[in-house]
Amino acid sequence: MIAIEATNTLDVLINDKKPLDIEIGFGKGQFILQKAQLYKDINFIGFEVKDGLVNYVVKAIENLRLSNIYVEKSFADVSIPAKIPNERIRNIYVNFPDPWWKRKHKKRRILHKEFIQSFYNSLEIGGIIYVRTDVKEYSEFVQKNFLEFDSFQPIEHDILSDNIMSNREVRCISEGLDIYYLAFKKIK
Repeated sequence: MIAIEATNTLDVLINDKKPLDIEIGFGKGQFILQKAQLYKDINFIGFEVKDGLVNYVVKAIENLRLSNIYVEKSFADVSIPAKIPNERIRNIYVNFPDPWWKRKHKKRRILHKEFIQSFYNSLEIGGIIYVRTDVKEYSEFVQKNFLEFDSFQPIEHDILSDNIMSNREVRCISEGLDIYYLAFKKIK
């Protein structure tokens, strides 16, 4: 696990009194960077497993001089329960996770039951997990897994209320692909 810092540290953002939002698998960072620019009163932490993408976003954070964002190269299902206190996260965003098409790779999918359990304690009561995917089967997989928890309730939401989109979402819209928007609220 390699932490790559721009102007902030993980501890500073976690211990700050501002709300904390997380993006898991931020890719090229368009979504989390725009969120951090638009919402200066919210802290953002991003987890990504690819070195090149983390380095790219760190440079963008430095160039934009953002003080409310931190990203690191790590697996979110390990880092969140280990580093983030109980009921500290307000929202979690998972935008277009890899669907891992091959049968032998499906175990690599995120948002399986154990993954959901890994961030349960860190998410505050009333906290929301937002998921976007262009793969219908993956949206059904996610829905099925969240519905197995009586502590999460599916909710309707206006995901585009602030009109911030990930790189993949922009591409899907330009290609006319269907996008599935899911949201689950922690109710207990």
